Amino acid sequence: MALRSASGEACPTRLVRSPSLVVEGDGCLSTALWAQVMPYSTACSTPLSNFEAGQNYKDVSDPECVVSFPVVGAESPVSLLAWTTTPWTLPSNLALCVHPEMDYVYVEDAKTAAVYIMAKARTVQLYKKEAEFKVLKEVKGSDLVGMKYEPIFDYFKELKGEVGFRVLSDTYVTSDSGTGIVHQVPARAPPGSPSLSPSFAVRISDRGH
Repeated sequence: MALRSASGEACPTRLVRSPSLVVEGDGCLSTALWAQVMPYSTACSTPLSNFEAGQNYKDVSDPECVVSFPVVGAESPVSLLAWTTTPWTLPSNLALCVHPEMDYVYVEDAKTAAVYIMAKARTVQLYKKEAEFKVLKEVKGSDLVGMKYEPIFDYFKELKGEVGFRVLSDTYVTSDSGTGIVHQVPARAPPGSPSLSPSFAVRISDRGH
């Protein structure tokens, strides 16, 4: 059935994946495309409604972990430390994000002599006492941008190089939790974040493959 304006003229319509109806100045109804991450059932091959997604809702304790990502091309071994509360997304990691104006430090572990990069204000995430580490160098987050690292899984190793597995920057990164370095995966960046480029898009089938 064709949509018609108040004057009776036919209005053009188009099929879009996620449409919302908008009334234009001439009285016609048109469709506008909008994007939203939605819960999806791979068993039913359909998105879930808010009601379905909210069924059996419960408060749970989320796991957290700190992961080291070895830097590529460093003069001596050094790793970026990223913190995540969604460790099940680590196989899809494609980038790390820092705050461009935040202070970051290279720290040497007193026990292992391993060198890590993390936010200066977040050494407490890994160490309880200052005697447990030594600060070797201090830099700004912007100095880390473009740094490349070894992927911890091989699923997207073809993106290694100029596209994937490098350090990006964005101001949403905070120093109130974690390590000041955020693990990034497609469709997981905060709304409006420019960090993940469209080049990182990964398509999956309706069955989740």
